[in-house]
Amino acid sequence: MKNIRLEITASMAIDRVNELRDSGYKQGIDFDFSYHPSIQTRFNGPTQSAYVLFTFYNEKLATFFTLKWL
Repeated sequence: MKNIRLEITASMAIDRVNELRDSGYKQGIDFDFSYHPSIQTRFNGPTQSAYVLFTFYNEKLATFFTLKWL
């Protein structure tokens, strides 16, 4: 299992997920993802940027994804 963190918007994450699905990969079997919104405080502004965490259960797919999107 390999985790890859990307600091991208939610819509960009959905585009990546749709591309993986269109390539024949199955969510829950080959990969999973979770979106984490930015955390803001009232006075200091954003303290943590939004990011998407992709989890790949196949090392080859994780390597391909990393080479393509990082």
